[in-house]
Amino acid sequence: MTDRNRLSSFHWLGWIPRLKNLTKIEIDTYVPAAVRWMPDDYNRFLRSIQMFTENPLTKLKKLKMSEIGAFFQDDFLCRLHKAFPNLETFEVQFGRYSENLVNPLKFWSLANLPAVLKSLGSVKNLAIPSMDLTLVEDEFYDTLAVTEKVFNEALEIMTESFPQDLGDLKIVDENYGNVILKKKNLPPQLFNRQQVNRRPVVDIVHDSDNREILLRLKSSRPEPPNAGQEVILSEEIVKKLYEMFIR
Repeated sequence: MTDRNRLSSFHWLGWIPRLKNLTKIEIDTYVPAAVRWMPDDYNRFLRSIQMFTENPLTKLKKLKMSEIGAFFQDDFLCRLHKAFPNLETFEVQFGRYSENLVNPLKFWSLANLPAVLKSLGSVKNLAIPSMDLTLVEDEFYDTLAVTEKVFNEALEIMTESFPQDLGDLKIVDENYGNVILKKKNLPPQLFNRQQVNRRPVVDIVHDSDNREILLRLKSSRPEPPNAGQEVILSEEIVKKLYEMFIR
């Protein structure tokens, strides 16, 4: 089954779960990702997903998506095997509407990251394009400790279940600088790109009265929260660093 239209809604998928004997679905259309901060639209998107999970296609073996968009969002991927319990092949392509994608790509949240990776890793034949993914901002930022725990779990899942020949995949946490990088034919690596003295930055505070930037670092020893080392930079040195190395 192939659809070649450019659609602006997820609703048209509602009739697919009725086709119980489907063994392959190829969706050759662009459906924009549902916007999380628009509750009405996102709830409609979730209801569309629910139609699949409540009416699973047990004979489906292959799912191909020729356009990345709503189908690559975490709430869909988390439920991939509930909707298609015997899925063996999952292929995703950027497609011809890739210019519509907003960079950085934001399809997954921190809370759903392990579930998404477990779902993808359990597919026998997985093919997704090389991409850099930045996690969706949450209304309530998780702590550095929680974020590190999730990223370590994600690294373990990818190491154990992702195929080595999978294309390059980078997953970025903009809040604390955690990054997982999986290059083709190499195991995934976890590192932090927001460090001072090779220690992650827990918090950044601007003291406008004293014209200083306070960096609170992760403690190197088990200590109470907020007990890590502090580094104070003047506004002028921050400006100078920006002009020297970034501008």
